[in-house]
Amino acid sequence: AMEVPDWDDDGEAVDAALFSPPPEGLTPDLIGTPGQSKRRRKKKRAQTVSTSMAEESAPAHVPAEPRTVEQPSKKPRRQPSVEAVEMSKLTLHVPAEPLPAVKGRRVSAAERLQGARFRMLNEKLYTTTGGDAYSLFSKNPALFEVYHTGFKSQVARWPVNPIDKIIRDIQDGSPDIVVADFGCGEAKLAQSVPNTVHSFDLVAHNEFVTACDMAHTPLPKSSVDLAVFSLSLMGTNFTDYLTEAHRVLRKHGTLRVAEVKSRMLDPDQFVDLVQAVGFEFIEQDDSNPMFIDMVFRRASRAKPAAPVDAAAVLQPCIYKRR
Repeated sequence: AMEVPDWDDDGEAVDAALFSPPPEGLTPDLIGTPGQSKRRRKKKRAQTVSTSMAEESAPAHVPAEPRTVEQPSKKPRRQPSVEAVEMSKLTLHVPAEPLPAVKGRRVSAAERLQGARFRMLNEKLYTTTGGDAYSLFSKNPALFEVYHTGFKSQVARWPVNPIDKIIRDIQDGSPDIVVADFGCGEAKLAQSVPNTVHSFDLVAHNEFVTACDMAHTPLPKSSVDLAVFSLSLMGTNFTDYLTEAHRVLRKHGTLRVAEVKSRMLDPDQFVDLVQAVGFEFIEQDDSNPMFIDMVFRRASRAKPAAPVDAAAVLQPCIYKRR
């Protein structure tokens, strides 16, 4: 019997080989399936070959290795020095003028901070030597501004400032009296009287002030008539300040001391201590409830006295911890 060949759409016989298994390396897509025309098979084959060539020419995909990000090593934290701690407390704004005390007004956080800074520095001045305080303020003059801003805030609340009484007494006396103001602050005394006034403090706040350790002023021996300490016998070596005052005072010169009453447990002991340096007690005014005002005269010789603990005679101002 005669075999009848299969015919495709174009009327062409389909080779029986097309029905046999495909040769190795070829896929049915490249060969076609029964019923497909040659034109369609050629078109399909051309598309497949072009795709295969493009895949062969493209570089093989290599998966990227995961990146390891190196974390910067943390440097050990350095402990701040004492001076750095001190300077760090100055970074906040301090008002140029003291804030007035108004009854019934709520105290702001800035005012509380200002008061805390003043108390810290005030206590520091009472519990260190004059030389150490001078070194501290010389390196950090801004501390002095903080201190005196707080001091002015305190003075604004006082019924009277002891330096005002001393100023009035000098104004009532001779303009020829030469004055040495130890611990002058902003040199209010020098700016209030016609006399020659040598003003000393840890920092030269203005042109009237000479910065120094008050135990070692630049004044020559026996060069002044009046030495003033208005709330300035601070420091653990305050007797050295009195000795310096004795050195620069002329014979029979006057020493004026105004202090907080609460610092003197026994005023008589303080008098004994000053007389041991080389002064003679003249008088005192303790009528003010807060302050005591004492007057001494320079003696040619120091009066012998039993050794006393200066810190016990004139106690430092230590604030209560809150």
